[in-house]
Amino acid sequence: MHASVKSSVERGPVKNQLIGISYEEFQVYGVDSYLLDTIRIKKCSPMPIKKPLNKKSSNLASEFYVASLLFRLGYEASLTLGNTKEIDLMVYDPETKKQITIDVKGLKNKTNFPVPNKPSESENHFFVLVAYKNRFSDVDSTPDVYVIPSKKVKELWTGWSGKPDKKAIRYSVLRNHPEFKGTNGMRLLFQ
Repeated sequence: MHASVKSSVERGPVKNQLIGISYEEFQVYGVDSYLLDTIRIKKCSPMPIKKPLNKKSSNLASEFYVASLLFRLGYEASLTLGNTKEIDLMVYDPETKKQITIDVKGLKNKTNFPVPNKPSESENHFFVLVAYKNRFSDVDSTPDVYVIPSKKVKELWTGWSGKPDKKAIRYSVLRNHPEFKGTNGMRLLFQ
């Protein structure tokens, strides 16, 4: 039996504690029907809330968050792997057969989103900016999401505070652009 299942089950009568767990899921871990009839799930302690591991954790979390939103809207999203990449997600619309690429930027606070000095100007490339508003570790808080067509990035960018050679989009500027926020922004992806 798989170690994680073995450590979380005890023999004993089933008392409606398997709701939502299918027989097939248990079979994956080698639990047979006899054992399934006698399994009782131990009560688990709540998962401890930990601080994010590093500076890049907001970007990775943002990539998965945006992919989740896209799947919920009916698109197919694939994450790309690597540390220095300009394309984080490749997205496909099964209805229109159109494909787009997305560069996701995550922000734990409410300051500046870093953007490349020479962004792609392809009409099929977008920046999705995710602001956690100083609530990154609060999983009950919903981040602000802004979708910006790549061709519009230069209209919004400014020099980074203290680093004029680096480009950024200020969160305070984005808040004044409802056409890029949330559902409005998501509609821009496959127009």
